[in-house]
Amino acid sequence: MEQYTFEEFNTCAANGDLIVARTFGTDIHPMIRTMPVEWNVTIGYGLFYPINPSEAVRLFVDAMTAVR
Repeated sequence: MEQYTFEEFNTCAANGDLIVARTFGTDIHPMIRTMPVEWNVTIGYGLFYPINPSEAVRLFVDAMTAVR
């Protein structure tokens, strides 16, 4: 999800649901409480790019590969 909207927070509050997300502000919604967690969990990240990338993307990927 690119970003949460107020509608997602309204649905969460109305249904008593849970949202697990990276840390963000504490005053997001008047009916939602935020609670930071410290879990021993690792989440992998990666780059998605076309098989035939632009020159700028190819140079960036090459630079990332060099420092990896």
